[in-house]
Amino acid sequence: MSLKKNIKELTLGIKFARTFRIPDIAGEIIDDILYSSKSPFESRFEQLEESNLREKRLLTSKLLSNGKPEYLLINTENIILSIDTEGKFMSTYSWLKGDVFSFFSYLFLKYKIKNINRIGIVFSHSMELKNISNIIEVLTKNEVLDINNLKINFSKKYVAEQSLYRKDLSDYKNAIFSFEQKESIYIASLDFQYFFDPVIEDIRDCFSDRIFTDAHSFLSEKFYKWVEQYE
Repeated sequence: MSLKKNIKELTLGIKFARTFRIPDIAGEIIDDILYSSKSPFESRFEQLEESNLREKRLLTSKLLSNGKPEYLLINTENIILSIDTEGKFMSTYSWLKGDVFSFFSYLFLKYKIKNINRIGIVFSHSMELKNISNIIEVLTKNEVLDINNLKINFSKKYVAEQSLYRKDLSDYKNAIFSFEQKESIYIASLDFQYFFDPVIEDIRDCFSDRIFTDAHSFLSEKFYKWVEQYE
């Protein structure tokens, strides 16, 4: 049975070179998100918050696994969307890849946001995992058993295929793996990140379709190979 049925949340983040005028135009960007005919977020967001750092966050009434609402965040160097899949991973992922990324590209072009550093996609699962806590038993030589809480994070850097073919390019992928136990349920997450080195000025040149495809393939072919033996 596909582990994709356990994907509860998806997060898409785009990191760009710090742009200090973002707080001054954030109101216009928010208006576009809420009211533009191009926006894929019709009636989705219900609340707007602003931090002391002039970071703006649009919120919905739906709660993520951490108990906090779905959100769309905008600050001087990031735009991040985190949403509930509502049990419809493939259609939600296609929506992120198509409608959402296209709309973000529209915003970047309209407001002259340039120099993309990274595109990241996080797949968050809620599932029962067996024996993963054994790592603590091994580490402590069986002195600590039957643990109640566990959080493990590790990462791995991979060469990006594009960097093998394009001159003077040092692009790379970074995968962050996270496992957090909450009673009998684990939140297992894969954060697939693509770094542009050097940065890409125009978001239209970021080959986003390829990145979304690679992220999905990495999830299926690598991450799930490890998780399946515990699920």
